Amino acid sequence: MSAQYRRWLAILAVGALLMIVGFALPWVQVSVMVAQTTQSMVKTSTMAGRELLPLSSMCAWVVLASLAAVVATRSFGRQLIGVLIVLFSAAAGINAVRWALSPSGSIADIVRQDGHVELSWHGYPTWLLVAAGATIAAAAGVVTVLRGRTWSAMSSRYERIKPIASRSAWEALDHGDDPTV
Repeated sequence: MSAQYRRWLAILAVGALLMIVGFALPWVQVSVMVAQTTQSMVKTSTMAGRELLPLSSMCAWVVLASLAAVVATRSFGRQLIGVLIVLFSAAAGINAVRWALSPSGSIADIVRQDGHVELSWHGYPTWLLVAAGATIAAAAGVVTVLRGRTWSAMSSRYERIKPIASRSAWEALDHGDDPTV
């Protein structure tokens, strides 16, 4: 495995992990009025990015899983995985930025679903981790598309080997098998 190949795999892993951590951290704190039978009370709730954008959060996990796919595939398959990395990274990053540009609409929708009245909210800039991770992972995906064909593939030792009966005694000994059994 070349140094360049390892470097881009590490960059892909960092980008995916940044997205996952960014979605796990709190994005917004909302205070809502909870109506009860005789009185009402204020309830404060903190929501993480994965609660606000669950599908985008799954995109980050797909990008992390694609790391194994890049290692396991070769040539055209690796390029296809690179395209998927770019698409899923872009989807997660664009949705995070889109949410950050107008968070009040999605917060109001979530609060209304629970039947509460929104009082106030405070946002955290943790969506920037998702945007940065998505940019890094997308760059690694582009490099995978462009240079993935030249990277080394898994060794043939991970492929299925011939049964002992069809191999010569010397080949069996080379593989550490006893040809007399």
